[in-house]
Amino acid sequence: MTVARRSWQRARRYPDHDLSCTDTPGIQDAYTDGVLGDVQPPTMHPGPRPRSRPPAHRLRILNASNARRYHLRLELEGGGPLPVTQIGGDAGLLGAPQRLVAAPLAPAERFDIVVDFSHCPVGSHVTIVNTVTDGRMRQVLRFRVTRKAKDASHVPARLSSYATLAPAAAVATRHFDFRRTDNLWTITGRPLSATRPWPTRASAPSNAGV
Repeated sequence: MTVARRSWQRARRYPDHDLSCTDTPGIQDAYTDGVLGDVQPPTMHPGPRPRSRPPAHRLRILNASNARRYHLRLELEGGGPLPVTQIGGDAGLLGAPQRLVAAPLAPAERFDIVVDFSHCPVGSHVTIVNTVTDGRMRQVLRFRVTRKAKDASHVPARLSSYATLAPAAAVATRHFDFRRTDNLWTITGRPLSATRPWPTRASAPSNAGV
């Protein structure tokens, strides 16, 4: 959701020139932890551009940043949050809808929510804000309520069904230790390798599930 204003200058330093990821990366050290940009185009346009919507609207949100974290909240004009209904996440639809006031998103995380504007006065604004930052990066997207309209849609009490995984049924147990070692992110104490996995050894056969 964020890009750097001086993107052309930074792009020369940021991309990895070794596409196989098996040799020395081409990224300069200052950029290996990601870049916090100063412009965000949530709908391919920078800034919180006003967008009118019907009473209820489904928003599929992806944090496409490589470093910035978001804690998104819808704020009514004049103050106060507008609660939303979460219906999905990274794994698809939830089992049942969840009522939320804010949605935390780490990089690459997804949220699927339904927003109901029916109680917002005509002419008012609702702004999606990132509560963990200030300045121009705080305002993400703005909605303008332009009319009242009937809406027969509703969120079902049951959205999906799925089997609960039982740890006792696992055919193998492997442990991964993700941490920073000597200023590098490592997997079980070793750097990333595209040809060899680094979990602890398991007693089960090598073709067992992870």
